[in-house]
Amino acid sequence: MLIRRCLAKINIFLEVVGKRPDGYHDIESVFCEIPLDDILSAEAIPGPDIVLECSDPSLPCGDGNLVVKAARALRERCGVAAGMRFCLEKHIPAGAGLGGGSSDAAGALLLANEAWNLRLPRADLVSIAAGIGADVPFFLHGGTCLCRGIGEIVTPLQVGLPASLRLGLALPPIHSDTAAAYRGLRLPAAGDVRGADDYVAALEQGDADAIEAASFNRFEETVFAAIPALGRIRGRLMDDLCRPVRLSGSGSGLWFSLRGDESVPEQTVRWLQGEGVRLEVVGLNPNRKAGHFA
Repeated sequence: MLIRRCLAKINIFLEVVGKRPDGYHDIESVFCEIPLDDILSAEAIPGPDIVLECSDPSLPCGDGNLVVKAARALRERCGVAAGMRFCLEKHIPAGAGLGGGSSDAAGALLLANEAWNLRLPRADLVSIAAGIGADVPFFLHGGTCLCRGIGEIVTPLQVGLPASLRLGLALPPIHSDTAAAYRGLRLPAAGDVRGADDYVAALEQGDADAIEAASFNRFEETVFAAIPALGRIRGRLMDDLCRPVRLSGSGSGLWFSLRGDESVPEQTVRWLQGEGVRLEVVGLNPNRKAGHFA
């Protein structure tokens, strides 16, 4: 039995550049792994079946699940006859913009590659991942990356968020539908498109104020308007913390930075609990490569 932690991500910068002829959207985004994870285990089994068991009964475990889709794509690429049994312990909330399903799919590719003794290099796995989902290639790189195209063009960065920062994650019991968020999006005019260069430069400087000032998410205007309860939670956090609170992806997960030994005010914690919001605070580990968390 092989086991892997499948980490979540946040978008610490996200611009939607425009819509493509095929209906997809081009983005420019900085992805960063966070230490919220699903646990995926795998073992090769005789016969052709790809079997998935999941701790969350609300999630489909058939062909529509990205774990199953990833394993089938790898098997078809390599002509494998054996099957695979996966067990998924789910902790990353769905519909929160944290990439849980994509991370699980990347984990399935890595585990199946090992369990079937295929020894495919990462470049080949990335090629397969791009056909599974736009965010899946990022999770084969990890850390902090600049992602372009529909998300599949991944450039690892040598810098990440400063080790002096911690991140707060507010995870409401709200599902934000990505397709609906894109349909409601007001695309920027050509002259108003924000590139990620300023944000990457702020990361390189390591200045927390510059990093906060350069953070951005194009979805925020329309998602908060479409989901007023989410906008209300964000507004309360901004009032109590006196700093930016950003959406990850198309939501509904929210993130904010904390400095040094700073903590979330107790009255804010109690209010979030009353709203059913899950609160996580995670810290950076400077001994790991840029963007990786403790």
